Amino acid sequence: MYAAIRRGKGNPGAAAEVSRIVQEEMIPRWQGMAGFVGFYVVQTDEDTLVTVSIFASQAAAEESNKVASEWARQRLAQYMTSPLEIIGVGEVRAHAGK
Repeated sequence: MYAAIRRGKGNPGAAAEVSRIVQEEMIPRWQGMAGFVGFYVVQTDEDTLVTVSIFASQAAAEESNKVASEWARQRLAQYMTSPLEIIGVGEVRAHAGK
């Protein structure tokens, strides 16, 4: 499995609206991508969201970053202080689930 990690800095107070839009529009898109395993949005401070996408292959995880960057540029620019930052793609070395 591979994780694609991204960070977005939003306008003050925009995190809840961005999370709602991601839930309604982006998550269904991830679910339709080949190799999709999971997707998480984490609010790390008042105006910052970090997303983690999990895919079965490195190629799928890398493609998810391309999709996310383009989608965020088109759909979320009005809510963000800067473009979506791609942290990277890496192999998941350990994981657990319930």
